[in-house]
Amino acid sequence: REQAPATTLHNQVTRINSSYVNTALQDISGIDASFKYRWDIGRFGALNFDTSYSLTLTNKYQELPEDDLIDYRDLPPTYFYPERSRFRGSVNWAIGDWSTTVYATRLGSAWGAQQANDCFTGANSGVCFSRRLHPWTTFNVQVAKNFGPNVRAEFSVINATNNQYRHDPGQSGYPYYNPWVGADPLGRRFYLSLAYKF
Repeated sequence: REQAPATTLHNQVTRINSSYVNTALQDISGIDASFKYRWDIGRFGALNFDTSYSLTLTNKYQELPEDDLIDYRDLPPTYFYPERSRFRGSVNWAIGDWSTTVYATRLGSAWGAQQANDCFTGANSGVCFSRRLHPWTTFNVQVAKNFGPNVRAEFSVINATNNQYRHDPGQSGYPYYNPWVGADPLGRRFYLSLAYKF
């Protein structure tokens, strides 16, 4: 409300915040799967595999009790920016005091800013945007060595392929990508750590 004592504007409503809604119903269904396996390769050490996968089958939302229950999984974003699938996996090779691990994260396709398969005309004739952006994948790599039972050194490369965001030609304003559908603007970076157990 307006704070203007001794005027006709005092206590008049100037802004209504309707950001928060007590949602009537949200119903999400999907499939989750995981796989772990250890392969002993003798004098060459051991390989460890660890993967997980999630797939959204439905994403139903009802804001008010009198509204329709709508499945937004395959619709352009109104309330959500969902990736319909997500995969995480790692492969670890351990031999003696050394270990090397490669981690991968893949987010499935997501809606772009251009929410229709439209093509430009005129000077940009023939340039088209897809309704959905390609999946987005990042890789991390880590090499570690144990120096006895108490000391461990690790060297890590985060986002080894420097995949900072999904390319979205429909984003015409800064920062030219949608961080809600997967982004790592810091790009490739390196870390070296040394841990000591007391």
